[in-house]
Amino acid sequence: MANIIVFLYKDATAILISGPGPLPALLERRLKVTAKQQALKLKIQLTQFEQQFEAIDSAHVEMAFTVSVFLGDSNSLLAKRSFTLSQQTVSADAEGAIAGFVVLTKQANKEISVWLESLPNPRESLR
Repeated sequence: MANIIVFLYKDATAILISGPGPLPALLERRLKVTAKQQALKLKIQLTQFEQQFEAIDSAHVEMAFTVSVFLGDSNSLLAKRSFTLSQQTVSADAEGAIAGFVVLTKQANKEISVWLESLPNPRESLR
């Protein structure tokens, strides 16, 4: 049976979001990174996602993850990089944390794509 994450907010009987799997699986579903070199395989490991409160009505979310880049189906590691992203939340509750998660995954897509574009083309290094 699949794990289910349910986020409750404001009212303990109100379900905001439910989805299959743990938070890393939700991140993987949201990330749609395409590399210029189609022969690359990415492994993205979520190491942290948390909401931190500055005051009763002020919070931010932080996400940390590591991206490993492999050549095709091999286990040959081409590059590895850790990312840490932060975003102020619209509200200091679960609803704000989820909205922050959505913003951070969009930012993660952009940052990973820019990083991948900066990597040398592995096909040229094989020549």
